[in-house]
Amino acid sequence: MAESRRLASIAGAGPDGMMTLRAPISGRVAHVGVETGGPVDGMAAPFVIENSSALRIDLMLPERLARVVTPGMAVEVRRGNASGDGASPSFAGRILSVAPSIDPATRSILAKASVPADPALVAGSNVTVEISGISPTQGVAVPAAAVTRITGADHVFVRSGKSFVPRKVSVAALSGDRAVISAGLKPGEIVATSGIAELKSMMAE
Repeated sequence: MAESRRLASIAGAGPDGMMTLRAPISGRVAHVGVETGGPVDGMAAPFVIENSSALRIDLMLPERLARVVTPGMAVEVRRGNASGDGASPSFAGRILSVAPSIDPATRSILAKASVPADPALVAGSNVTVEISGISPTQGVAVPAAAVTRITGADHVFVRSGKSFVPRKVSVAALSGDRAVISAGLKPGEIVATSGIAELKSMMAE
């Protein structure tokens, strides 16, 4: 009982069992992960606070930028998949960190950037980020769902007559639901965007 009281005291619980949770930062309550009368998971955050003065951006960079992008580089952020024609406002930010290794699941370099908060930017939404000092990527844009991994390499299934055949490609960049193919695909060629698993199983037959 003495140990339980000591732990309750450390947690800030009062004699009536009420507990006060103090946020480490000021901001807006974005998520409530507890319910009245329900249990509290000690490994999950009961509340999530969003910093109202700055926003954090999670980036997935292609492998070719592993040694090109560095912390401190300037970025320009636009909402959605804006083309940069001035129709969508842009916001200036900077790269905060770049992972030292490639993520084995996505085969990309994970990075983080920061941009000042603005009413036009909504937390959790997709944005397009242009990193200063890097030349634009040239290639063919296809739906990201069309790209699949076969024997450790990126492939797309290209229409050939009445069927689709696998073709090895090089993915230069990912932007939202689009993938930019820098090699292996020509403009105008038709690729499969659904039924990829079935096409791969047909290869093994």
